[in-house]
Amino acid sequence: YAVIRDGKFTVSGFLAIFDVFITQNRLEVPWKILRYFHYDDDLNLEIPEDVTSPPSAEHTASASDEYPALSSSARKFLTAIFHQFDSDNDGVLSTEDIL
Repeated sequence: YAVIRDGKFTVSGFLAIFDVFITQNRLEVPWKILRYFHYDDDLNLEIPEDVTSPPSAEHTASASDEYPALSSSARKFLTAIFHQFDSDNDGVLSTEDIL
């Protein structure tokens, strides 16, 4: 697998970096990265409640003025990409799906 493509890390490259830190016994680096992206000790993604809770009526009224949002075509595009990689069609992207 390619480690770098178009000057950017691939998933394989990203995992290789983690492997280097772990083999050098620098376990704090991967954990800092995982914590930054809200993963817990069991590697479960902790999604903040403000992301998953429905917007309030007050927020919805002013959302178009204050916050960017995905367009319908962007949602369709991202959904298609997700399904492209969800090889077993279980609605979850596993390691096997993306490697």
